[in-house]
Amino acid sequence: MDLDLARVFENLNNERIDIVLNSYYSFVFLKKNSFYDILKSLNSSSIRILVSCKNNDQYESICDFLRPFKNVSVKNTSSIIEFNKHIITIIVNQVRVYFFNIHYDSNERVFSCRISESFEGDITSFFDTLFTNTWDALEKTSILEKRNIFQQDFVDVASHQLRNPILPIIGFSKTLKSKINDPDMLDYLNIIIKNAEKLKNIANDILDISKIEANPLKLDFEIFDLRDLLEGITSDYNQFSRRDSSGITFVFHCTSNILIEADREYIKQAFENILNNSYFFTKKNEGNRIMISAFNTDEDNHTSILIEDEGPGITDEDPDRVFTKFYPNSGGAGLGLFISKKIIEIHGGSITVENRVDDIGAKFLIKIPTKGIDLPFQSAKNESVDKNLKLLIIDDFSDDLMLIRESIANMGYQVDYFEDPYDAIESFAPGKYSLVFLGINVKGLDGFDLYDDIKKRDKKIKGYFMSSSKINKEAMELLNKNLLYDHFIFKPLSVDSFVRILQNEQ
Repeated sequence: MDLDLARVFENLNNERIDIVLNSYYSFVFLKKNSFYDILKSLNSSSIRILVSCKNNDQYESICDFLRPFKNVSVKNTSSIIEFNKHIITIIVNQVRVYFFNIHYDSNERVFSCRISESFEGDITSFFDTLFTNTWDALEKTSILEKRNIFQQDFVDVASHQLRNPILPIIGFSKTLKSKINDPDMLDYLNIIIKNAEKLKNIANDILDISKIEANPLKLDFEIFDLRDLLEGITSDYNQFSRRDSSGITFVFHCTSNILIEADREYIKQAFENILNNSYFFTKKNEGNRIMISAFNTDEDNHTSILIEDEGPGITDEDPDRVFTKFYPNSGGAGLGLFISKKIIEIHGGSITVENRVDDIGAKFLIKIPTKGIDLPFQSAKNESVDKNLKLLIIDDFSDDLMLIRESIANMGYQVDYFEDPYDAIESFAPGKYSLVFLGINVKGLDGFDLYDDIKKRDKKIKGYFMSSSKINKEAMELLNKNLLYDHFIFKPLSVDSFVRILQNEQ
């Protein structure tokens, strides 16, 4: 080690030593110059090291190097401090500070080190205070990050656990309705279904917020006709309004196709949340119409959608407060409009709300960028379904899958459901099934290996993997499998998700 630098560490046991390595090169220099042996000799000292690494791999390698030393703590400052030069700063016992310049000759691949400055007195106190404040700030940040991760994990697990029993309750209650004629019993079942639906929606909203706030949403962009999407949503809400006997009519106006590039399911969710809000307040205010208009605004390459309701309007002095979490006057959990705003903004769009000028109610203006679409648009697939499709389901027993099997069998589909993968393999024959739905792990057997075996016996069969939302397709592609895994279905499972797949597989 450089003589001047080595002398700094002489006879320093039982001292407090603070070190700043403002680059990974500075650490590499120390590592190549007996730093490990020096740290062993300082086993009675309290050592804190601040490092500035450009990437996490560099920081992890430093942590691995320092892990054997219980008296050494390390933190990465790259999130708050960036340096250009390679300098080692050493503060000894809060009374003396040393600066060493490190130079690396990339041609010769050698380091050199020389002392730059050393100070005592007030300037040392300044650097000691700066070091301690930086250390404390990173400590607090680390604690907050751990708490946030714990909170997000808790919310994620709690939401999943809440949804899992709700879906069978709803499904079996609806099945019972078709078998019961007693009016009182039907009323009770309707109450059960209505409240279970509310619980399901709250759990879904909480889970969506958890995903949005934990990490940016992964968007599955596709090109689709927004007019077709809004027409379908309008039709669904008119049917719901008739079943609810509310007398509210949803009116949609759009004169031409509007092609946008976005995540279809998230955009649909955003509009449904807004319409749920408008429907609730229009019904509460005894209104009778909700209007939806969509039109292109070529000058800014955006599509604009206007939703006008006949509710009481926005009573808050700050209209944008309706988009905050847990807004108290929402009529529900106060999460829907917050989620809609986040989804629209993640797509690069915007949403505003104000009261209608000449009439009662509120109006929402949503703008979504078209993303400069230049790909040919393909119309939606025919909604007719080939009921000759035969399905094979292989997964552990669950109420959800029992309900799904019964429901799609009642629709005329042929379904075989095996809890034991070995029974499924024994029953399998080429050409017998069109689709196979597999769990990721079934009674200890890897679902991907099982699919490999099935595909070797029948190359035409198509597979869907049933998985928790923690697993994504991108991660699965890293497994270096030879076969393409077509699709993933995220749990908890629903009849609707299976029906949509069957419609797409005609």
